[in-house]
Amino acid sequence: VPTTTIFWSFDNNTNDLYGVYNGQTINGPSYVSPGYVGYGSAIVLNGSLSQSVTVFTPYLNFAFRSLTIEAWIYPLVLSGDNDLFGQCQCNTCTDKCLFFILRNSCLYMGFYSDNLQGNTALRTYSWWHVAFVYDYSSAQQTVYINGIQDGTRSGGPYLGTTGNITIGTSNIQSPYNFFQGYIDQFSVTNRAKSALEILDDATLVAHYSFDSGSLLDQGPNGINGTGFGITTVTGRVNESLAFSLAGTAYFQGSGFTALAAANQSYSFSLWINPSSFNSTIVHLSSLSWSLSLMVLMANGQLVGQSWNGSLVRVTGPVLLSNIWTHVAETYSSTNGLRLYINGTIYNSTGSFYYAASTLPNYVTLANYNNGSNSTTFGPFQGTLDEFYIYSRELNSSDISVLANP
Repeated sequence: VPTTTIFWSFDNNTNDLYGVYNGQTINGPSYVSPGYVGYGSAIVLNGSLSQSVTVFTPYLNFAFRSLTIEAWIYPLVLSGDNDLFGQCQCNTCTDKCLFFILRNSCLYMGFYSDNLQGNTALRTYSWWHVAFVYDYSSAQQTVYINGIQDGTRSGGPYLGTTGNITIGTSNIQSPYNFFQGYIDQFSVTNRAKSALEILDDATLVAHYSFDSGSLLDQGPNGINGTGFGITTVTGRVNESLAFSLAGTAYFQGSGFTALAAANQSYSFSLWINPSSFNSTIVHLSSLSWSLSLMVLMANGQLVGQSWNGSLVRVTGPVLLSNIWTHVAETYSSTNGLRLYINGTIYNSTGSFYYAASTLPNYVTLANYNNGSNSTTFGPFQGTLDEFYIYSRELNSSDISVLANP
C-alpha cells in the first residue's frame, strides 16, 4: 500500500500541506498565533459552539491498514469526552468507527468495541504531543503522550470503508464530545511509526545540520533559522558554519515554545571548534529575559549554565582552539545540569528548579541578546556544526550516538 501522509499546520487555514485532504471548518473556529512551534498559528475550537473541521473528500481508506495519528494539543477544558479525530461508518458496529479522543482527561482510541485507554491524565493550559499508532502486522494499538508510551494492547484492524474525517469531534457520544482548546501540527500517516520516531516527533525541537550552508530545521517542527556574517566551511559532519565577522556574526531561530515552561527538561548538543575564547556559544532569550546556556571562559574553560533565580553553573574542561569537540548539556528537575564532552559525562550540578522565561524563546548561536540574566561573554569566533535541541533529558546512550556520527 503506498504511504499517504496528511499534514494540517492550521496556519490560518485547514488545508492539507499536500493539497489533497483539505478540511472545511464547521461553526466558525478561529486561530491563535503563534501555535506550538512559535510561528504560524493553531486552530482554536470552542466545544460549546460545536466547532470542528471535516474532510468530506477524498475518502481515505484506513481498513486493514496501519496508521499513525499525531497532534499538538492545548486543552482549555477537560470533561467527559473531548474528541480529536474520527472516521466512522457505523457508530454501533464493532471495528467500524475509528476515534482518537480524550476521555476523562486520558487518551482513548479504538475502532469501537476494540479500544485502548491511556493511563496518564492530561492537564489544561499546557501543550501536549499526543499520538495513536495501530500496527496492522502485529495487531497492536499504542498511545503516546509527549513521546512516551502511555498504553498498548492487541486489537483487530479497522473495518470501516466509508466516512468523513473529522477533527475536534467524532461519532462517539455525539454531540457531547467536542474538543475545546488549540490544535496544531496535526498529521495522519497510513503506516505504523516506531516508538523512536514518535519520541523524536514529540521531543526533537530542532536539528540544524548546517550542511551546504543550510539554516533550515531538519527536525519535525520546521523552525528555520536566520543568520548574519556566517560562511560555510568543511565541518565535523559534512559542512558547518564559521563565525568570524568582527563579533557580529550569529545564527538564530525563534519561537521555541518547548523551552519556555518552568522545570521543563531540555537538552542540546553540537560540535564546536573555537578560534577564540571568552565567548557565548548558545544563548536563550525572550523579550527582556535572557540566559547564556553555554559559554567559553577567557582561559578556554567550557561552562554550562541555567537559571533558578540566579545562575546555576556546571564547569567543563579547558578546550583547545582549532580542535573539534562534541559538547552536550542536559537538564531535568531530578538531575539538574549534566555536561557531556565527546559523548562522556564530565560534570553535573544535582537537582534544581529551572525558572524559565514562560514565553517562546529565541535561540542564538555565537552571539547574545541583552536581557535580565545576561552575562558579559562576547561573541564566539570559530566553527559550529550539527546543532540539536530537545525538550527532554537525553541519556548517556543518546549523547553517545550524537557524539559518534
